[in-house]
Amino acid sequence: MYKFLILICLVSIALGVPVNRLQYIDHYDRPMTGYLDWCNTRINEGYSIGRAFQYAMNDRDPMVNLVVNAQIYASIYDSMMVYINDIIAEGYAVRVDTVRGWDAVSLRGHLAALIDSQLVGAVLIGNVPIAWYEMESSEGREEFPIDLYFMDLNGTWTDSDANGLYDAHSGNKAPEIWVGRLYASSMTWSNEIFLLNNYFSKTHRYRTV
Repeated sequence: MYKFLILICLVSIALGVPVNRLQYIDHYDRPMTGYLDWCNTRINEGYSIGRAFQYAMNDRDPMVNLVVNAQIYASIYDSMMVYINDIIAEGYAVRVDTVRGWDAVSLRGHLAALIDSQLVGAVLIGNVPIAWYEMESSEGREEFPIDLYFMDLNGTWTDSDANGLYDAHSGNKAPEIWVGRLYASSMTWSNEIFLLNNYFSKTHRYRTV
């Protein structure tokens, strides 16, 4: 079947038949959200971040930083603590910070400041700052969220036209830490709190069963 489809594509190209570019859509036929649409839907509030919890057996343990949207922290606390205890049992130190606002630069600075505390990774939970990137490709202009921004903490990121999207990445581009993101507020089949609590429960079962 796949060989047949490939053959059709090759014949179409050879005959000069225009082939439409593939585009991302979800199962509701909605296109991927662009930067301006995302800006219009977010709630603007002042940025703040503060430590809520920290545990380490000693100062040499590799650290994982959980950065949690402050508005959902209490609602996921119990299941998140199970997740945290699982991480601690695997030999990691854990720090939890709650955050408000969308200042990606400040969040990156927060993570960079933890490098000397043996930070190896971060999990961003809920509506936590997002960095965006734009570039030109053979298919035109593209823009997308980029969590590499929070992984490469000593490279240079440039927004040359000051439009809110980075467009150049230079210097030391290698990531210093890994980053995971749990972002469920845009899901439509259930609410964010249920999905996050369910995720932590499934993760615990995976680790322990």
